[in-house]
Formats: sequence, C-alpha cells, structure tokens
Amino acid sequence: MEPQPEQEDSFVDAKAEEMSTVEEKLESPVFDSFEDSEVKLAPSSRMGEVMQSCEGITDRETLKQQVLTAYDVLCDDCGGPSQWLAERFKDSEADFRASLSSMFPWMASIDYVQPAVLGKKDKGFVHVSTLSFSPDRSTKGFPYRCTCRHILEEILVHGFLTEAEPLLLWCSPEDRLLSQVDFRCRYVKGCARCVSLLSLLALFRDLAVDVMVHFPHIYQSVQLIHVMFQSHASLTSVAIANAHLSCSGSIRQAHDVMTWVNKLRLLEGGSDAPAAILEKFNSNASARCKVTGNRRVAALALLQPNCRRGCEMMVDLLSRIGPRAVWWGEDSFCNKKLLPNFAPRTGRSSWNPILVVTAESFETWIASLNRQHLAKNPKSRRSLEKSRLEEHSQLSAFWTWAKTEAQHHAVDPEDLAAVHEKFLDGDVTLSLDLQSLLHEKKSDICWKDVLLG
Repeated sequence: MEPQPEQEDSFVDAKAEEMSTVEEKLESPVFDSFEDSEVKLAPSSRMGEVMQSCEGITDRETLKQQVLTAYDVLCDDCGGPSQWLAERFKDSEADFRASLSSMFPWMASIDYVQPAVLGKKDKGFVHVSTLSFSPDRSTKGFPYRCTCRHILEEILVHGFLTEAEPLLLWCSPEDRLLSQVDFRCRYVKGCARCVSLLSLLALFRDLAVDVMVHFPHIYQSVQLIHVMFQSHASLTSVAIANAHLSCSGSIRQAHDVMTWVNKLRLLEGGSDAPAAILEKFNSNASARCKVTGNRRVAALALLQPNCRRGCEMMVDLLSRIGPRAVWWGEDSFCNKKLLPNFAPRTGRSSWNPILVVTAESFETWIASLNRQHLAKNPKSRRSLEKSRLEEHSQLSAFWTWAKTEAQHHAVDPEDLAAVHEKFLDGDVTLSLDLQSLLHEKKSDICWKDVLLG
C-alpha cells in the first residue's frame, strides 16, 4: 500500500527532526591539544612509535606504507583489526563514532537508512558511523587479519567501493525500533570490508591524517556507502546465506573447516543441530563448496567443548597467515588420534593413561605447532603429514603428563614454565629426550626422567 500524502509529510518532518538530533549527538569532541586527544583516545604504546614516524609526511605513497606498517603492528598486538578496534575503543566507542561523524559529516542530501522502514526498503545508504566492528554482528566471528589486509590495500588504492557491490545487511525486529544514531549494521556479507575500513579510519584518526586532503578518493567513496537489505527468518538462515556468498569473489574463499566450526558454534542452542545446518547449506551449494566428506567430519569433530580453546588458537594462526599456509589440512581432524579423549592402546598398560589426549595436551599440541610454524620461512610453510601430527600429539600428551606430575610435586613454577617454553619452541634437545623416552616406554617412567634426565 502506497503512503498517503499526510503520511509522507509526517515522515519528512520526523526525518528532519531526527537529523537534528543526530547532529547534536554526534558532535565531535573538542580537545585542547593533540596530546589531550591521545589521553582520551589512547592508542597502544607500540603505535606511538609509528605515529611519531608519520609526523610531517605528506606524500601519499609514504603514508600508505606507514598505514600498512601500523596495521601490522596493531594486528601483532591484538590478533586482528576487529580485536584491535574493540580494545582500542573499549571505553570510548562513542568518541570514535563522533570522530567518524566529524570526518564525514552527515549530509542532508543523502537519504540515509531509517531503521523504522528497514522491512519496507531493500536498498539505500548508511553513514559510516553506523558500521559495526563487533563480531556478534556477523556469523563468521573475527575477520582474518590477512584477508582484511588485502581489503585495506584495495581501499587505499581504489577507495571503499560499494556501488557495484553493496554491503549486504539484515536487521532484527529490535533494530527497527532504534534511531539512526543508535543503529548498528548487521552483516549478511560485508563485515570484513567494514572492519577493514573502520580500522583504516581509526588509524587515520590516530595518525592525524586528513582523509579529504591526502586520500580524496577514499573520502568520496565513504560518503556514499551503498547497502542492500535481506529478510531472514533466523540466524541460521543468515549464516547459510553468508556461506553461499563466500564461494565467489576475488578475495573471498569458500568457508574453511575452522570458519564452519565458528559458525556452527555461534548457532549452538538453536532449533537446528549442526549436522542439519550443514545439510541445509549443502542442499543449495555447488559441488566445490559443499561441506561433505572429510570437511564435514572434521568440522563436527572440532565442535566438542574440549576443542574450543585449541580452535581459537588455530583461528589466530589462520588470521595471521591465511588458510593455504597452515600446518593442518582439510582431513587432519578426521583423525580421532589427534582429538581430546583419545585413549591409545600401547604394549605397556602403564603408558596408556600417560598418552591420553586431554584438553590441555590438545592445546599444548596446537600452541607448539603454531609457534614452530610461524618460526619457519613463509615459503616453506605447508601442511604436515599425518604421521608427523600423530607423533607430535603423543609428545604433547607425554609432556603434559610430566608437567602435571611435576606440578603435583611442587616443582618451582618458574623453572617449569621455562621448560614448557622450550617445548613450545621445539627445543631440539628436549624433543629428542622426549622421543627417546616415548620410544623406550619403560614401565617405571617418572616425571623426573623428563625434567631432570
């Protein structure tokens, strides 16, 4: 039904009033000095060095390199751009939003999305201050830092282009009750792009870069952020739509095993079981993207609670180096010998409980492989063979048992921590000693044989 003239007039008046409220609420904070702004919106200490190196730079190419360097620093500090934004503006998100409104003033000529009519309009424009960097606004968790870096490089060169490929959003019934100033986007697709943009703008703000002067193409593209809205009956529907859309595009990739684990964890407690969610996705997926065989078995196996922390550590590595360079493969976690609660049967019954894979040994196994993998030359990083993974899993279980026994015998925690660091680093002497003891499997094994041998 078309709105009556009286309704249209009422809507225009309401919008004018709300725009006035937006301008008042989003008024940029006034700082007495740059040092004062640093106190109120304090960046990390490592970022301070990058900020100093940017002073007086006006060359665009040099600024680009400084921004990318700053991005690498913040990711090293926090794990990724979304995590950095959450930490950076933990107590000052309102100030950050105000800064965005100061950098990109709300324009009366742009018909920004009105939350109240989100169910009636399927496309429009949103203001940059309404974009969200919170992982609970997506169905994939934190965007990978390597993916966001690619996007960041594209934005620096071409701007934030959304006209040809709008951000794909959805909204809950509660979102429609919000004002423009309180509205935050929920993503079907586009979270990584928005997090990349927001981290870039936060860096510009911290580095005192005038976007309009030094990067006019970015400024112009951010003023007009095109979006399209989809209606979804449930979060499961959003998650499946996101997974289908991830199968196309130059930077996008079909969901890897860990992305599916994150997505299925997010949907835990809903009406559909994990296996049913995968079936719904597969029913309308191409052969390349279907979650079947080893990928399906591995994703479901890693959902057990004892794998949660280990999975978080693997996601951190994925975020750093990308899915093609990690130490595991699609089929690695189909192997029950690597997962918590696996109880081996050896020729020595006294060794069977020693080599049980526990949540702690599983985490130690992942932490050590992650660290040793990052220490390698990037060109030599590749997935490890099944036998190598199984061997290191046993070593990790053996070491975890010895460490636990030593703790029970009141060994100095600092001394124990130092040896644990050696294990995580892959210390050659310690590894050879453990392998020798593991191969021998003497019946009277004692924790002292490991720590004092």
